[in-house]
Amino acid sequence: MTDKKMADPKASRNQSSRRDANGGLGRLQVTSGAVSTIFVDIKRTPGERIRVGIRDQNGRSFIDIRNWFIADDGEWHPSSKGVTLLPHQVPEIVRGLLLSAQAFDPKGTN
Repeated sequence: MTDKKMADPKASRNQSSRRDANGGLGRLQVTSGAVSTIFVDIKRTPGERIRVGIRDQNGRSFIDIRNWFIADDGEWHPSSKGVTLLPHQVPEIVRGLLLSAQAFDPKGTN
């Protein structure tokens, strides 16, 4: 699937956090009338984060893994760096990530 931007670049302005334990679990996000949930919010650098969540577009739901950055206005915005997946594609992606992680640490001990 090709790289896509979130529907509303001002999406980060309309957030209410239910829990943020250095991972931003359960962040509710309203984007152009569609409600999405951010499940993972990982700090990459002080001005960049990786967010994994669900977004709706054209009446369909997708899993979105995307880099977010702080823009000149001081707000978080989605970048074009990311991937949008259909839910049925997630198990294969997870399998690939686990295999890749095992290549670095075959015993799984970090």
